Amino acid sequence: MKIYVFLPFISLLIGCSNSSSSYQAGMTDKDIESYAIASCLTLQKSTYLQDQGDAWASVIVQRMKGSIDILPKITEIVKEEISKGEMAVARSEVINAKNKELPVLYCNEIIYKPAVLTALKSL
Repeated sequence: MKIYVFLPFISLLIGCSNSSSSYQAGMTDKDIESYAIASCLTLQKSTYLQDQGDAWASVIVQRMKGSIDILPKITEIVKEEISKGEMAVARSEVINAKNKELPVLYCNEIIYKPAVLTALKSL
């Protein structure tokens, strides 16, 4: 009778340990994506965005659960995508007004660009 009481308890512990390991794997993917977004910010014209991207990247490096050896590769992937010049813009409804560039939106969505998405998944 005592053995049957411990079996569900052991199964519960094994299940808990499996769920935390998959959560850690998810954090590594999230860190990779976050680093790509932060890298994009560091490559923008605005010094404020550059500073914010640099600070964000530093935090990611300090807490990430994977190898930092892939970080330069991520930056190169992002640089290549930025070089295509496809910045997000808000079209002005005012006549003769300039369109407004949206670098924060662009950097947030850069991880969903097909070339970037494929390259990040291959890391």
